[in-house]
Amino acid sequence: MGEIKGKSGGVKREYINQADSHRERAKLPEDFPTLLIINTHTRNTRTLQEKDQEIPSEPVKHAVKMNVLVLRTLDLLNLLALVQKGRVTTADILELLRSNAGWLRIIGDKIQIQKEGY
Repeated sequence: MGEIKGKSGGVKREYINQADSHRERAKLPEDFPTLLIINTHTRNTRTLQEKDQEIPSEPVKHAVKMNVLVLRTLDLLNLLALVQKGRVTTADILELLRSNAGWLRIIGDKIQIQKEGY
């Protein structure tokens, strides 16, 4: 199950709730993997460095509680770069998406699943 959004700000609790609501309306169990892909900070950012803003602790903890995995589009692009470098396979990615909740974050060549924000 998935939700895709583009927002001028960051990740909010309400976006995670919406992803959970889609899962519930589809009559899927609470442990069914749910993904929130979000293009954050779409306004007022001129560079990737400005766009690369951390997700605060509260929404990340809420995502864990609701069994939702948050993936910023910036992290999605960095994940694609890891695939192109041969550092991760599509099977690895599917397993990450199916079995985690919180924030899937890419820092350099490292994949992190954060259960708490900064």
